[in-house]
Amino acid sequence: MRVHIALTVVVFSFVSQTRAQTEAVRNVLDATQTALGGATALDRVRTVRAEGRSVRRVGPLTLGSRVTLTLARPDRYLLTEALSVGGRSAETATGFNGDKVIQRATGPDGTRLDPGSFAQAPIAGRSDPTAAAALRRELRLLLLGCFADAFDAARTAVDYRGTAEAPDGKADALHLVFADGSDATLFTDALTHLPLMASWEAPDTLAPLRAGGRGATISSPPSFPGSPSPLPIVEHRLYFSDYRRVGDVRWPFVIRRSVQGELLEEIRFDRISINPAMDPKVFAVDR
Repeated sequence: MRVHIALTVVVFSFVSQTRAQTEAVRNVLDATQTALGGATALDRVRTVRAEGRSVRRVGPLTLGSRVTLTLARPDRYLLTEALSVGGRSAETATGFNGDKVIQRATGPDGTRLDPGSFAQAPIAGRSDPTAAAALRRELRLLLLGCFADAFDAARTAVDYRGTAEAPDGKADALHLVFADGSDATLFTDALTHLPLMASWEAPDTLAPLRAGGRGATISSPPSFPGSPSPLPIVEHRLYFSDYRRVGDVRWPFVIRRSVQGELLEEIRFDRISINPAMDPKVFAVDR
C-alpha cells in the first residue's frame, strides 16, 4: 500500500509539472502572438516584401547594400542584395523554391555570373533538399521575430525555460525544437511580450577572420543537422527591435546578428508590404 501511494504521488507530481509547463508555454506564446497582431492576423500573412539596407562587417571592412526580402509562404523565398563599391555595383539573389535552390548574380558591368563559380554554392535550379533545408532554417530563425514560430507552419516543440534577467528588463525564454531537429531559444519581453532575441549554436563563421586568413569569408552556408563543419560551434544571436504596425501585424524594422558576441550584420527595413501581389517569376530558378 505504501508503495502504491508513493507511486501515485510521483505520477500526480509529474502530471502537475507537465500541465504547468504546457500552461506556461501557452501563456507566453499567446501573449507574444497577440502582441504581434494575433494568431489569426499572423496566419493571414501569406506574402511579404521587405526592403531596406544592410551593413555587414567583413574583417576590417564595413559593407553596405540594399536588400529586398521576398517571401511567399510556405516554400518560396528570395533575398536580393545590391552592393555598390567604388561607384560600381553588383547584385546577388539567393533563396529557394520548394527544394530547388535559387542562386543568381550580376557583375559590376551587368553581366550574368555563373552561380556555380561561388565557393560552396549549390547549383542553381537543381533540386537540392540539403541546401534548401539549410536556407529554410536560416530564414526560420530570421522570422522568429515576426511570427514567434516557424513561418512555414512546420511542427515546433516548445518548452518554457523560465525568466531571464538583464539590466534593461526581464524576458521569458522559450526553447524551440523544429521539425528538422534544429533548435533555438526565443526571448520575449516580459512587459511588451514582443520577441527580443533568438539564440542558437552553429559554426563560428568569423573564425577564419579571427585567424587572420586572407580571403576568408563570413558568408558560408548555415548549418543544419548532420552537416559537418571544421569550425568551432559558438553562440549566434538575432536581435529584433523597432517594431511597427504593418497592416494588422507588427514587424521588427531592425534586425541585428552577432556571432560569439561580435556584431556581424544589421538590417534596417524602410518599407515592408504584407500580402502584396507576387509575380511567380520572382522565384524562377532558371533565370
